[in-house]
Amino acid sequence: MVVGLTLSTGVALSRRDCGFDSAVPVGLYVRSSLGSLLGFDTWVEVPIEGFANAYVRAYRVFRRARLGITLQELVEATRDCGGILFTYDRGGTYVTSPTRKLEEGDLLVVVAPTERSAVTCVERVNKLFILAERVYTALESRRPPGGE
Repeated sequence: MVVGLTLSTGVALSRRDCGFDSAVPVGLYVRSSLGSLLGFDTWVEVPIEGFANAYVRAYRVFRRARLGITLQELVEATRDCGGILFTYDRGGTYVTSPTRKLEEGDLLVVVAPTERSAVTCVERVNKLFILAERVYTALESRRPPGGE
């Protein structure tokens, strides 16, 4: 049996044309295999043995959910980094709405053909988190004590 690992979550592959008996989306593999084991607010390298050119990093959102970062902002941050970012909600559903904000329990999965490009994607997401945290902190510091 030959299993193909695909970056696509929504595109059906003709397994026979590709020479695979089965095709498994990387994000589905990560979510089902490691989703419940991932710590919160930390990136984890996901080794996928037997597949060259598949470097995967996963991140479970917790504290940073309050920052209001949207999927569109994540997509823009990782554009041209050499990898692909997938987002799953806490129930494991692939998120496609660009206006949806990150929520507690969401899973971010970066898949890239090289380790360097995976690291670049992670660094860009982290920069977005840091910028959003600065804005959030500045807004919170202006809020009157006990006020909304």
